[in-house]
Amino acid sequence: MKTIIFVLTTVLCILSMSGYLLANTIVTDGLVSYWTFDLNNIDGNIVEDVWGENHAEIVGPTNISDGYIRQGLELKGLNNYVIIPNFANFGSQLGPFTFEIIVKTTYKKNWTPIYRVIEEPHCDERDRGHGISLNASLNFQNRPFIPGPQDDIITKEDSIHLQRSYRRPNGCSSGTSGFSSQISDGKWHHIVYMDGEPFADDPGNGWKQRYFYVDGEEKSRGRHNTSNRDNILPYTEPIYLGAVNKNGKASKFFRGIIDEVRVYDRGLTYEEILQNYQSRNGLSVEPTQKLPTVWGTLKKR
Repeated sequence: MKTIIFVLTTVLCILSMSGYLLANTIVTDGLVSYWTFDLNNIDGNIVEDVWGENHAEIVGPTNISDGYIRQGLELKGLNNYVIIPNFANFGSQLGPFTFEIIVKTTYKKNWTPIYRVIEEPHCDERDRGHGISLNASLNFQNRPFIPGPQDDIITKEDSIHLQRSYRRPNGCSSGTSGFSSQISDGKWHHIVYMDGEPFADDPGNGWKQRYFYVDGEEKSRGRHNTSNRDNILPYTEPIYLGAVNKNGKASKFFRGIIDEVRVYDRGLTYEEILQNYQSRNGLSVEPTQKLPTVWGTLKKR
């Protein structure tokens, strides 16, 4: 009897631990690419995409630092950033996607981008772009339009700015939104931007819902019109993490540490966003002692 009880107890402990480990790993349904920035996933200036095939490239001097999970990449704000290819629904297509990143920074002197892409024909005379910026706000002094080179963004501490611009054959259209958030406080913050599935309202107008989450809390939501999708062009430029990509030229460099960058080809649910926020394992099946076991054989292709 004692032997049976011991065996049952052992099995229950194993099952319980398995449930704990699974609950503390990230969501993989719809995951397209994942850059951990762990030391063992960086070879020279190449950052391995541990889930897909979209390997990233480090540009300029950087340090491998303590990360949110294992290691992260420290960007110095001095012509250094990360290039990730334009792929899937994140940039090069127009479908739903979820973008996640974990950052730590104290920089507030000027606005800096998580990523921002500007390309022709894209209202280049006003530097309108598509991306997420910290300590940034819309420059209302430039409205109505003032001729000549202008930047649509100005510095505003403790705020996050989202700019969505759509390339069209004869110009562009864009929309902006923003909200207050104390991101630049030297702590780790989990940032999620999600573009949802397109839908139609009763009159037949097309829309896409967007959501913004910080540290597992919804901070902003809205929708943008997609009725004229037939004349929207996909992006072709790569995505610069930690810099503005203006037609291949980098500027406005991020200062801080980035970690755990992920892209999904669908919108995540709130429960899934919360699961990713609470995960301290990433893809690892080990507890938070950070043993280097990765589900390499279980990667979804």
